[in-house]
Amino acid sequence: MDWKSKLKKAGMKGLTSAINKYAKALGVNPGAANEIGSLGDVTFKVAAYNDCLTFDEYKRSFKARIAKHDIIASKPVLEFQGPDITTLTLGIKLRKWLGVNPESCLEILRSYCETGEVLTFVVSGKPVGKKWLIESVEATATHYIDGTVAGLDVNLSMQEYYEATTNSRILGGVLT
Repeated sequence: MDWKSKLKKAGMKGLTSAINKYAKALGVNPGAANEIGSLGDVTFKVAAYNDCLTFDEYKRSFKARIAKHDIIASKPVLEFQGPDITTLTLGIKLRKWLGVNPESCLEILRSYCETGEVLTFVVSGKPVGKKWLIESVEATATHYIDGTVAGLDVNLSMQEYYEATTNSRILGGVLT
């Protein structure tokens, strides 16, 4: 019998028990938060009951830098100049009912953005790219009936960060 059939058979009363048994069969502690990644001090994690902070709509864009040289009475000539800065966008779900304080998490992200803090983005224990700078943070709030924030949907835009180097081959020796 598969897990869906077991859940149906157990009914709503046994739902928690069925989830716990299935999670343990997979080797996951259902009461503990399981880390899926991090961005600076913000840890993304999932859990069966609470302390859940996840991201979705993860998009990474790669571009080339191409110069266009106009030629009189002919089509322009294109020149590949090298790779451009990689960009990354994330949608982050911050929900109070899942054990997260949406306002404090948003404040951390806002601070990273406004101070230009260079961050490491990790997914499944591995760094994504090298370092990142948050370019923008947008948040849309949902509220409880009393007006307090119930949750935030945050859209994060980041750009790959490279430190200037004194290597004369890079930047044409500008820094030497």
